Formats: sequence, C-alpha cells, structure tokens
Amino acid sequence: KNKMEDDKKKGGVKWDEDNLAYNEANQSATMKIDEPKTPYNREYVDEEEAEKKGGSKEGQSVAAKFSELSDALEASKGQKPKFIQIAEEAQKEDEEQQKKQEDFEKKRAQHYNEGHLLQKGRQLSEDEDD
Repeated sequence: KNKMEDDKKKGGVKWDEDNLAYNEANQSATMKIDEPKTPYNREYVDEEEAEKKGGSKEGQSVAAKFSELSDALEASKGQKPKFIQIAEEAQKEDEEQQKKQEDFEKKRAQHYNEGHLLQKGRQLSEDEDD
C-alpha cells in the first residue's frame, strides 16, 4: 500500500501487471486480417455456367458488341479520323494566330510610320511658310 500511495503522490503510471500477463498468455500466434471481398464482375460468366443455363450469354454480348461496332464503323465512313481532325483544327488555330501577329506587326509599323509622316508634314508646312 505504501508503494501505491507513493506512486499516486508522484503522479506516476501504474501498470496492471496481472492484465498484461493475462493478455500475453491468451494472445494467438497468428493475426487475423480482415480483407474486403473481391467485387463480382457481372459481365463475366463462366463457360460452365453458361452451358448449364442453355446458352452462351458471352456469345450474345460479343455479337451485340460486334453489331454496335460495325454500325459505328459504317457511320464513320467518309469521315477523317479524330486525331487528323484535331491536328487540322490546331493548324487552323496556328494560322489564325499567325495572321493576327502579322496584322499587329503591320499596325505597329504603320503607327511608328505616322510619327515620321508628321515630321515630314511639319517640314512641308515650314517650307510653304518660307
């Protein structure tokens, strides 16, 4: 009792040695790991299950996908592939940007040329006054 009272006065930690010994003795050798179940893929059907049901769902889905793809291919005949369309659009944007740059340079040159024209105009007016 005296030792416990001394620990309380000091504010120390008191370990429950009996509980620690009990947990140590009852601890299992392996750790149980809880893992989530593997998600079920509804599109996949085992061949055995399909045969038992009397038909191949996998074959039906392949046929449906085939007809869908063939329809899309038929609809896209005569059209350029998407990557070519994107490249052409980018080229058009580059051409537009280049044209804007050229227009800007012309206007800038014209602006600076106006200053030169004003100087010429002053000289001409001075010559006329003389």
